[in-house]
Amino acid sequence: MADDAAKRDHDVLGDSVLQHQAGGELVVTLGVLAWVLLRWAQQDSEKQRLLDLASERGVPLAPERAERAVRSGHGARLEEQLRGS
Repeated sequence: MADDAAKRDHDVLGDSVLQHQAGGELVVTLGVLAWVLLRWAQQDSEKQRLLDLASERGVPLAPERAERAVRSGHGARLEEQLRGS
């Protein structure tokens, strides 16, 4: 009987550890998804701002070019070029 109680305690402890690990993985997954969503929103906003600036200045700018500039971290450089033209 003592062996049965010890096995039950071990099973409960093992289940608890697995649930804790799964909870930690969920937090990490949600954190990564939130970061991806926020990054996408920021990049999309910057791309739209560049397209609006180009339109205001009468400079043709393909959405693909604006997106490439933003994704590669060169949105500010493209903005300077647009402001200079």
